[in-house]
Amino acid sequence: MSTTESTTQLKRNRFRINPIVCDILTEHYGTQRNCEKALGLSQGTISKWRHGTTCPEGTRLEALMKLTGIPESIIRIPATKDPKNAPQAPCSPSEGH
Repeated sequence: MSTTESTTQLKRNRFRINPIVCDILTEHYGTQRNCEKALGLSQGTISKWRHGTTCPEGTRLEALMKLTGIPESIIRIPATKDPKNAPQAPCSPSEGH
């Protein structure tokens, strides 16, 4: 995907996932695929979230908030916001998941 295509895609999506959330999930589960399996997601979903192609919504967003204890305002950031300046997550995934 070119930079122009990527920028166009982000403009279509109002939100993107905060990269720190993907990092926390991957750290907790070891790999993105393990995390996807634990959350019942299709393979590649977290990669799409990380790159801003899609963003968690509905039940997936609710599952992320429950699993991590991180509020929506930190999980999802405006698509136009530079991820380097995104709010930092206050905690890691809940124990036992």
